Amino acid sequence: MNYDASVRCLLSLGRELAAPTQAAATKFDLENITVLAERLGRPDRAYPSAHIAGTNGKGSTAAFLESILRHAGFRTGLKHKRRGDRRPSLR
Repeated sequence: MNYDASVRCLLSLGRELAAPTQAAATKFDLENITVLAERLGRPDRAYPSAHIAGTNGKGSTAAFLESILRHAGFRTGLKHKRRGDRRPSLR
């Protein structure tokens, strides 16, 4: 499946779980976040990092990626934001 077919498939899915303000969203690109990063001076390029976002699965995805990188010999830092807990985990 190529990019265009993937977008068509995503657009065919129902939006019943979307917030009312997002129900008509059909944009699947990085334009907005790229503009924001440019205006902030590209902080994402200050050091190697992975930004994991979304509704579900961020914790397990971050733990999985951290484990892969650590076992590959990289020094990792996992920032897991919980209410009242702002401490990063460095390994």
